[in-house]
Amino acid sequence: MKLPSELPNQGNGDILDYLRVVKKVGVKMPIAKIILTGPPWAGKTCLVHRFVHNSFLRERKMTPGISLKSWKVPMKDGLEFMFYDLGGQPVYATTHRLFLHTRACFLVVWNPKAEKSSLDRVHEYVRDLLDVVPDALLTFVTTHADEGAAELSDREKDALRQRYGEQQVKRYFHVGNEDASGIDALREHLVGLAGGLGGIDSLFLPSYVT
Repeated sequence: MKLPSELPNQGNGDILDYLRVVKKVGVKMPIAKIILTGPPWAGKTCLVHRFVHNSFLRERKMTPGISLKSWKVPMKDGLEFMFYDLGGQPVYATTHRLFLHTRACFLVVWNPKAEKSSLDRVHEYVRDLLDVVPDALLTFVTTHADEGAAELSDREKDALRQRYGEQQVKRYFHVGNEDASGIDALREHLVGLAGGLGGIDSLFLPSYVT
């Protein structure tokens, strides 16, 4: 049985006592953190809304700092996504570092229409993320597919893999938040990544969960 990473360093006797108890009464807490970062007005909040409510968010404002939303994934044995929607304003960059966790799936989201000339701004957000979590597994997502925004070319996708490494760049998706195009494929991808997160299948004492 794998110990949760949050368990403080204890003596062998204390650890064995914990294992005996948790084996009898332990419960799973399959919560996967999904952290979204990227420039302002990228569509991050609309993307989270599409997952949580399966609808398009028409009345929207720029996210002030950070927004947290939870969503139980249908038909996935109690798996829950906890979305950390990081506002894209540079003024919050330092604060956002407090919410970056290694046990998370990281989505780098941007609107291709707003980043036409280059991806320099996108790379700045990735750099800030990797400064805190050097081994973060990255999923790149472009939005506004339903408004005619072009997806990345094969050359551009290859450039991302070359820049950040084949091991860290997991996938690329082009989605439409209004018509839900590409959302199902992205969801299944995140479910697969969540299954590989450390601690997702760990047992915890009921008192820890409640």
